[in-house]
Amino acid sequence: MEGLDMSRFRGRVAVVTGAAGGLGSAIAEDLALSGMRVVAVDVAEAALQALAVRLADAAAGAGGAVHPMQADITKEADLDRVFKWVDENLGGIAAIVNNAGIAPIKPFLDSDMTTMAATMNTNVVGLAAATKRAISSMQKHGIDDGHVVNIGSTVGHAESVSREILAMFPMSMYIASKHAVIGFNRALRAELRNQGVNVRVTDLSPGTVQTPLVPQQQLEKLEYRVVQPGDLSRAVRFVLSSPPSVEIVHLTLQPAGEVW
Repeated sequence: MEGLDMSRFRGRVAVVTGAAGGLGSAIAEDLALSGMRVVAVDVAEAALQALAVRLADAAAGAGGAVHPMQADITKEADLDRVFKWVDENLGGIAAIVNNAGIAPIKPFLDSDMTTMAATMNTNVVGLAAATKRAISSMQKHGIDDGHVVNIGSTVGHAESVSREILAMFPMSMYIASKHAVIGFNRALRAELRNQGVNVRVTDLSPGTVQTPLVPQQQLEKLEYRVVQPGDLSRAVRFVLSSPPSVEIVHLTLQPAGEVW
């Protein structure tokens, strides 16, 4: 792939969650075309199969592959099944990109506990559970240059949330979940260092991205000034292509002119 040296990861295994569409499929495609063996995880099995078929020839030509794995990351049995299959069929995981997430756009006072729990379980607990299994794979297989990339959000870094953004995107629980992801990243990096585990952890936080999570009417209000999935997938490759002596702790990308 142009301009970025991904040769160190060629032929190695990457897990991408939320890979069936939008940002996740762009990341899976970029990594497969960079020569990685990508385990594409999502609840949407048909879309995963279509992705694998679409990329089969190009990925193989680059030395990579796409392995579709239907799973719900909020279910422990599904995660156990996926990572067991990876271990038995592909070996150690070199990188995981935790992209799966939900963003219910609903005023907080209209939200019920089911919606609240689903948001936190998907965006935080599922992410952490997948990360734990990926790092365990790295340790088991002696991978000392592994990488965890967690997709955050610029709203997770904000000390305050503007009335403007909440008027357009009423999603307090999503914002809370992204603050939690960023806090998790900080704690995870410190804990891994304390334990002598050489795994890099990156928070990759975009502003508004054109994905299925953003309703069409909101895209129109923004006049389509949004980050494209390809912009984020290139950022993932940039993070992974950095030398092992460098850890990109936080990387934010916003569409030009976005100020929240």
